[in-house]
Amino acid sequence: TKVENYFCPDDSCSIHVIDALSNAKSEIYFMTFSFTDDGIGGKIVDLHNNGVKVKGVFENTQVSDYSEYNRFLENGMDVKKDNNKYNMHHKVFIIDNETVITGSYNPSSSGDEKNDENILIIHDKGIAKKFLDEFDKVWNYDGGLISQCIPAKDVVISEVYYDTTGKDSEEEYISIYNPTNRDVNLDYYFISRGDSNQRMSGIISSNGTKKFDPKFSLPNSGGYAVLSKGGYEVDYVEWESDWKLVAKKGEVLSRKSFGKVNCEEEWK
Repeated sequence: TKVENYFCPDDSCSIHVIDALSNAKSEIYFMTFSFTDDGIGGKIVDLHNNGVKVKGVFENTQVSDYSEYNRFLENGMDVKKDNNKYNMHHKVFIIDNETVITGSYNPSSSGDEKNDENILIIHDKGIAKKFLDEFDKVWNYDGGLISQCIPAKDVVISEVYYDTTGKDSEEEYISIYNPTNRDVNLDYYFISRGDSNQRMSGIISSNGTKKFDPKFSLPNSGGYAVLSKGGYEVDYVEWESDWKLVAKKGEVLSRKSFGKVNCEEEWK
């Protein structure tokens, strides 16, 4: 694998990005946090006008009058703003499914002339494929919610104790179960209800269970809990609401199987 490494501002990163983009024959995919560099933007416009397919995602909060976003739209490119309510912090161009430009560098004058930044230009189809998979996930992100029952491929919510016999803040809990054949690091997962989020931590072994005490309350009716990772919903459960699940006072709401997520029928 051939890898080129450059540092800004000493190495003029924008020049190397433009040189790499100039080699595009068929398509360029990109994800950028901040994209205001007119030189790189102009090169992409030229390539698009000469038949190269361009498809890209901009971080929503960084789109402004200085951004290349509107320029690309006006030139008929297939670009969109990221739908994730959190930051889309990628800085990557994928060229012809075989070359990846990535690093800390945002295509901007500050990134090129002021900040200490870096870029890697990686010539490897396997790595390009991994970034394309991530691009597809970001492009198709619809808010991260699961709208139907789907097979479980990750950890799941296995128990909810919401109607306690004592003080709710001391006794309520949510249990997470790992039905996979691998250990899972929970440091990147969150349990949430509404605007209340709680980051989890620790390792959960294959077929293992971990219990968490939520820092937010679990209502006795109309309640729900969301398990997510990176802004994407992993599992969901609700009780005494549209889902008719009910646990009597002092009893635990629990799953009866672990094959699917977002499914009322998986619970008892």
